[in-house]
Amino acid sequence: MNMPPLTKEQSARLLEQIIHELQGKARPKCWMSASALARVLLSEWPALTEAQLTAQINTLLREHASQEGRKLRWCWYPSPRTLEMLWGHIKVVGEKAVPSYELQTQPLSPLATCQALPDDAPTWFISHNSQDQALCVALCEALASVQVNSWLCEFAIAYQENISDAIVDGLQRAHGVLLVLSERSLKSTWVNKEYQQVNGLPCIIVIPKDDKLLSVETQPPPRTFKQLIEIKPELFTQEQYECWYHLGFTQQTDHPVYFWEEAGNNQALLEVIKNIPNNNK
Repeated sequence: MNMPPLTKEQSARLLEQIIHELQGKARPKCWMSASALARVLLSEWPALTEAQLTAQINTLLREHASQEGRKLRWCWYPSPRTLEMLWGHIKVVGEKAVPSYELQTQPLSPLATCQALPDDAPTWFISHNSQDQALCVALCEALASVQVNSWLCEFAIAYQENISDAIVDGLQRAHGVLLVLSERSLKSTWVNKEYQQVNGLPCIIVIPKDDKLLSVETQPPPRTFKQLIEIKPELFTQEQYECWYHLGFTQQTDHPVYFWEEAGNNQALLEVIKNIPNNNK
């Protein structure tokens, strides 16, 4: 049940409570999400549920952070556990220009040149580093050819939309995740956080065939993460390449692995994606 907006007096009281809570935080635990703040302040607002208070806090904080003389700001990186936006008091975390997500100058979405997909077409979330964007655009076009939609941040996140919220929404709506794994994406905080939110969705690892770190000479190439470990064990030790541990990959991770060729035959990957059940949400 939707609740009406808070009155001006209620909003002022809630904001004062939030400011007081965040001002009392000390580094390194100086950031809080709206849901964490709601849990702390819920006893002060007995007429609201936790979900309602969280929504009110989210709205209030965004309005406050857009004003001059703000006392609170949001963190560029979201919560590593939930991908929620994090908030801190400027006296504690310092003032810093936090840019909104801006679309790079790009042509229209690659899907705009493809036949419109039906409303019930499955959507796959593409997790990647921005430097691998050319591969991802080719991947979008290939998926569209088999009636599969794509969620790609360059085209799915609107100008000035909050990145964290958009990613969470994209993952919640997705039918599967394509993780573009490369030497570049292994260093990406966003790819790391997105992988932590897979939550049981089908996940397929796509590796650029010419990637210097991950390319293999063996024939046939590895088809699972476990097989990749067997071929390149030196990469999967914490001492040699700690990023694997940060991503949460272990020797028990058995995601399918495909090597993407820019001008090659990638039909095997498309067949696997096409045949995964479309569990519409």
